[in-house]
Amino acid sequence: MSLQPAFKVLARRAPIRHDAVMQQHSAGERRIRRRGIAVGEYRLLLDDRFLSEIIEGAAPRRVPGTCTWCRGVMNLRGNLVGVYHLDAYLEDRPPARAPSWTLVMHTEPAWTAFGIPTLPQQPAILSEQHGVRVPALPERIAAHVRGAFRVDDQRWLDVDWSSLCSALGREAA
Repeated sequence: MSLQPAFKVLARRAPIRHDAVMQQHSAGERRIRRRGIAVGEYRLLLDDRFLSEIIEGAAPRRVPGTCTWCRGVMNLRGNLVGVYHLDAYLEDRPPARAPSWTLVMHTEPAWTAFGIPTLPQQPAILSEQHGVRVPALPERIAAHVRGAFRVDDQRWLDVDWSSLCSALGREAA
């Protein structure tokens, strides 16, 4: 059984083909089509190369003795998946509340899931907006940020999800 991308599972989002990541717009401007999630004060861009799925109302099982930002584990079609409070991890604080949605990503070599408060957004990123100065970030995320984009008054961070998920797994163990 293969995992369906989030946009097919929810049937609420249009698919983003890998060959259509860049598209032309009026006056020769180029837009980068990426989805992103708001996590606390951060805006994180998702990497469409990874399989992902969004589940509403997932209830992971808490694992005794784990850190406060570890929500627990869930069974996803026979795969045991660690579920994390990403906002609590990044901001080094206890989680505010249980999120409404769970974003499940397959970053080699394993599955990782994050509670997210809202569905992913699709910011209108102009290719010329890349290279925006990355703000001072906490150590937990700074090592996993490849760059930043500015859209309106928001700074969207281009995250290395494989690296971030590996760090989460190591720290939670």
